[in-house]
Amino acid sequence: MDVNGDGLADIVQLFLSPVGWYAGVPQRRVYLNTGSSFIKSDSYTNSLPDTYITGGSGTNMGTQLMDVNGDGLADIVQLFLSPVGWYAGVPQRRIYLSGIKKENLTTLTPGLGTTTSLTYKPITDNSIYVKGTTGEVGTTTCPQPLGTDGTSNSYPILNTQDAQYVVSTATVSDGNGGVLNNNYSYGGAKVHMTGRGSLGFRYQKVTSVEADTNSITFFRQDYPYIGLPCQSEKTITSTGKVIGTSQLSYANSPMTTGTAISQFPYLSQSVERNFELNAPVNAAPINSTVTTNQYDGFGNATQITVTSGDGEVNAMTNVYTKTTTNTYSNDSTNWLLGRLLRSTVTSTTP
Repeated sequence: MDVNGDGLADIVQLFLSPVGWYAGVPQRRVYLNTGSSFIKSDSYTNSLPDTYITGGSGTNMGTQLMDVNGDGLADIVQLFLSPVGWYAGVPQRRIYLSGIKKENLTTLTPGLGTTTSLTYKPITDNSIYVKGTTGEVGTTTCPQPLGTDGTSNSYPILNTQDAQYVVSTATVSDGNGGVLNNNYSYGGAKVHMTGRGSLGFRYQKVTSVEADTNSITFFRQDYPYIGLPCQSEKTITSTGKVIGTSQLSYANSPMTTGTAISQFPYLSQSVERNFELNAPVNAAPINSTVTTNQYDGFGNATQITVTSGDGEVNAMTNVYTKTTTNTYSNDSTNWLLGRLLRSTVTSTTP
């Protein structure tokens, strides 16, 4: 078990002292892992009343190591029948919680003198995490990874809620004696059970307390787009009014060299919409921006087109368009790739 929370497995020995003054007294010895050897630690080694090796002794059913409180650290759980006193013969349970927390980044101080303080919680805390899609915040059309029966929670794709720690609050000084507080929550983490591992969170929500805004971002969890944002929405917390949205679409261009294949997922199109604060519900956006991207077989952006205007995307007025066309030299023989030869920018105005 990891006794001191450094990510390395330590050795914990639980035993009854065989001889001497402590004959028959439960003992605990801890040897900390340094990465290259194990060193006995006096600070973690001490007598532990009524501790027995797993499997039990007589009326004692043993000591188990498990994470009782969901903080990601192994705790000690003992089950036994009280031998004497008022509770003689009564089943007892004793739990010794690990008090060591994992090391996390807590403070950032950039050159301008502001300070950002971070606090963490495990996603076993339901106040900051929603498992699966039940109780999901907002709606999304982002693709879902599917298991063998065609659902988003069946083998080998499963919902998960383990003891990983995430940022729950970020407090930023505003440079004028005040602070700005951002609260974070998460949902829909998934894991691929046959080798791909974590697929990340389905969404992340950020509540800016002083700014009175909520921002939620949905992420792709399907290969090869795992972890890429696909949709976001920003609202006024007090009114629920939507003030901005974005939708991101991706394409994949596999790159082949001999028998090796490398996946190249890229942003093919993004659509951004901004809304007036006092506009009625379901009103058209005040303006929209559509960006499309094209890439060559070596991952170079060959054309980027940005179209913006007033109103909804399919009915924009006062349209501005800017197209950037790039030409590259890709010498695969000498492996001199991505050398820009020419870039042309074309703009159109209403």
